[in-house]
Amino acid sequence: MTERLYRNDPYLVSFTARILEVEPRGDRLAVVLDRTAFYPTSGGQPHDRGALGDGAVVEVVEVVDEEARVLHLVERDEASAGLRAGRPVAGRIDWERRFDHMQQHCGQHLLSAAALRLWEAGTTSFHLGGESCTIDLAIPSLTEEQIHRTEDLANRVVWEDRPVIARIVSEAELAALSLRKAPSVTSDVRIVEVKDFDWSPCGGTHPQNTGEVGVIAVLGWERYKGGTRLEFVCGRRVLLHHRELRTYIGELVRSLSVAPADLGRSVAALQQFQAAQASELKAQREQLAAYRARELWAGAERLREGQQPLRLVVHRLEGTHPDALRALAAKLSGLPGTVAALGVPGSDGKAQVVLTRSPELGELHCGELMKSLAARFDGRGGGSPAQAQGGFPAGRLDEVLEAARTQLRGALPPLA
Repeated sequence: MTERLYRNDPYLVSFTARILEVEPRGDRLAVVLDRTAFYPTSGGQPHDRGALGDGAVVEVVEVVDEEARVLHLVERDEASAGLRAGRPVAGRIDWERRFDHMQQHCGQHLLSAAALRLWEAGTTSFHLGGESCTIDLAIPSLTEEQIHRTEDLANRVVWEDRPVIARIVSEAELAALSLRKAPSVTSDVRIVEVKDFDWSPCGGTHPQNTGEVGVIAVLGWERYKGGTRLEFVCGRRVLLHHRELRTYIGELVRSLSVAPADLGRSVAALQQFQAAQASELKAQREQLAAYRARELWAGAERLREGQQPLRLVVHRLEGTHPDALRALAAKLSGLPGTVAALGVPGSDGKAQVVLTRSPELGELHCGELMKSLAARFDGRGGGSPAQAQGGFPAGRLDEVLEAARTQLRGALPPLA
């Protein structure tokens, strides 16, 4: 049995204890103490970190709740070799991490209570992450105004600096309380009360007063599994988030040479300009592809002349965007009696190859030919009878195109 000191004094930073057991856990050692201030992962709150030992300090990397025991996991090394059953040991927790968790967890209670009071939206789950926290509410959606009112009510309770009281209650006391949620245990139920605002069964660490939470900020919200998920931060995390936003906004203001209030309009104008440029670029690519296709078709290998011409285009392009490659293939397939194999090397060490044909050449299956090439040249690809795409090592592009030329010749009727 491990006595859990954090339940009565969440501000306890250092303590002494006796080692009860030391047992291997994978590549680590699990140290069991008769008493501990280390909080183990449970109830949505992550574990504390810190150290054990006086001289040779051993870092506690994880704390695990195992029924009546609390396991302090440490690395197996020379320092941890001194941790033996029966010996006394000093422990010290990482206070900055502990206090951060206290702020986040208490803030969660306040947000959950505010959402329940204002919108009858109960909390179905809670997660305290390394950078932000989330609450899942049993309500399909919330408007921005509702989010603001929830945030305002929770912060009002923070700034009123109300007492936060954690205690084990009797069955009679439990029955008289207006609990926000039902307890998960039937005995030794620990209730965390925010004076005249919230009563919730909880085993986590909390500050003595709501004022220590500092401030609560909702970062965003979304629909999630039929409910609404809120992302939020409390206390010091709000300051860190504000600094991050200040940096980002400052960079945008300087790069766009506008005031912060004009950022939205400036970004919208940039998006409109970008859309117009993209449309113009697409039109130019289409025009260039049509011109280039005619040029390649005119100089292509002629397999048949007359009223039903048949021409074979095999061409390697340089510095061509994949979109331009596909546009050129589409234009070539629109020319009469045309079969084409086009390839372009990429900057990532790979090459793209496109096979295409005119609609009237139904006897030719580009997808099957591409699979054949892929099998021979360490590539991947396939497609429809009319067009196929493949990826190959860039160094083998010329081999692929020559093999495509040979295969296409064999699949097409000879010159009449």
